[in-house]
Amino acid sequence: MPRADYSTTKEEDSEEIETVEDGSESIPVFEEELVIPERMVVRERIVVRKSTITEEHQIETELKKERVEIDSDTAVEERVTVEDSDTASPAPPGA
Repeated sequence: MPRADYSTTKEEDSEEIETVEDGSESIPVFEEELVIPERMVVRERIVVRKSTITEEHQIETELKKERVEIDSDTAVEERVTVEDSDTASPAPPGA
């Protein structure tokens, strides 16, 4: 008995073909395109250092007004004596 070889082809929908409202079909046409993405890379590094210099200066001037506000815990208030500025005696001149 003679033998015959044959192949079958099955069509698959790529789901890329769209049917437009007027009944026509939209078929995409592809091409290959070279895409070179840009990305951030470290090229070099700059190191910035700073130092703090503290200088003390003495100046003579008159103190016109001084006000101190203290917020404290109740446990601390029992151990600290606070004088009101109205009842405190002024500092002697030159002090």
